[in-house]
Amino acid sequence: MSGQDAVNVAKAFNDSLSLTGVIISKLDGDARGGSALSIRHMTGVPIKFSGVGEKVSDLDIFHADRMADRILGMGDVMTLVEKVQEEVDEKEAKKAANKMMSGKFGLDDMLAQMRQVQKLGSLGGLLKLIPGMPKISPEQQAIAEKEMRNFEIIINSMTYEERHNPSIFQYSRKIRVANGCGKQVSDVNRVLKKYEQMKDMMKQMEQYKKSGRMPPGMPPGFGGMR
Repeated sequence: MSGQDAVNVAKAFNDSLSLTGVIISKLDGDARGGSALSIRHMTGVPIKFSGVGEKVSDLDIFHADRMADRILGMGDVMTLVEKVQEEVDEKEAKKAANKMMSGKFGLDDMLAQMRQVQKLGSLGGLLKLIPGMPKISPEQQAIAEKEMRNFEIIINSMTYEERHNPSIFQYSRKIRVANGCGKQVSDVNRVLKKYEQMKDMMKQMEQYKKSGRMPPGMPPGFGGMR
């Protein structure tokens, strides 16, 4: 009923105050798309801002066409690009990308990339902006965000040498790290496995870039590769 409640609240305020615009917070479900249409029809005033959370930083300028694309599962690449431009330092991003593409990056670099992603907002909100990405439930999102927090805790429990040269990890080091952060050795192994997967993926991207070919499913010219 939250969608209908939103319409009733907006109408009541407009009847009393003659609104010039509406802000819809937590516009993170398909039902809220119906609210947006109904509010516009019932009040006759435009929707100025929309958000996917309860914080001011979660609000964005409302674009009807982009909202329609999200509801239809077509993503919203323009909003994603704008978020990246606002939150990510371009020079640092290029530096990190070059380091990763060369295969010369450590766990500190992986952690830095995770933090950059976190700046862009919730995982569920980001997936909705990417065309073709599946929806995830609040439970799945909570699990993924918890895992990212655990990764940070585990990496911060490592020594400088371990973070910059993960190949030195032996069982005794894993035990020490796990004990130091209150986690299990299996949790440490999960971080190291994710790092190796990321490293392999970057090597593949570098090979595609050198050959001029594109990975399957990517459009020509993506990422500046020709």
